Amino acid sequence: AAQNALLKTLEEPSGDTCFLLTAARPQALLITVRSRSQRLQLGATDRAQALAALKGAGVEDTLAPLLFSLVGSDASRALALQEQGLAEIVGLVDQVLGRPDDQSLALRSAKDLGADRDRADLALSVVELRIRDALAARHGGRVLDPDHTPTFSVSVLETVVSKLQRLRALANRSVNRTLALEALFLGLGA
Repeated sequence: AAQNALLKTLEEPSGDTCFLLTAARPQALLITVRSRSQRLQLGATDRAQALAALKGAGVEDTLAPLLFSLVGSDASRALALQEQGLAEIVGLVDQVLGRPDDQSLALRSAKDLGADRDRADLALSVVELRIRDALAARHGGRVLDPDHTPTFSVSVLETVVSKLQRLRALANRSVNRTLALEALFLGLGA
């Protein structure tokens, strides 16, 4: 309710007004508030400390690096994603990325992941991180998860990045996530 009340003020601030909003968990903000705000990250979280904190809170060792990339050091959000089945989603995404020519797997996985908005959005985030690692590896950058970094040609990476950008641009609209994931997964085998 408070965010909805703030929304009108954000849309039409008076005079030379400038608001500085802070949020420990920006993803918890309404999408309408986030879309009217410019995000600035003011401080970097120490990766080693954050990973230790996530693991200490009960996050699985194998998921901690990925969760750090998704939610930073927010242990409650990391645990919530873990409880929502992140391990299964990561497993499906990694299977599809590991077998890009398996159209049957791509279609089954897209149907499974696309049936639920949260699962589909989380799967897209995992794909983004894996593709980020593939690009980093190709250009000598730091890879977040070397054991699960896919290797694709430059043209496939360009196509996937382009599709991911379009999907993120349409995130607030009514998009058939199953079809979007199908197009994305089937494009991996090109």
